[in-house]
Amino acid sequence: MSWVLGQTLNFHKNYVGEEKYREEFFQFTPKVLYGADFRLWHRLGFWESSYVPYSFFKNGIMVSNASVCEMQIIFIIFQRKTRS
Repeated sequence: MSWVLGQTLNFHKNYVGEEKYREEFFQFTPKVLYGADFRLWHRLGFWESSYVPYSFFKNGIMVSNASVCEMQIIFIIFQRKTRS
């Protein structure tokens, strides 16, 4: 539980397996992300452990979210020979 600007908020993260919070995520994202709906994405199995939401809830309703999508990045560096 967190106290922010005089309000008590509950913090939850990585709740893919918790239907209550996941459904709140589905309700919240279209309001703040140009109508995006992640239900199909979840239903098709694309919500993997690499996607971790961090969310605050007030009275059971999501009021804030930041998510992290962990990924591997491969850098390939080419060294060019310069002409003298």
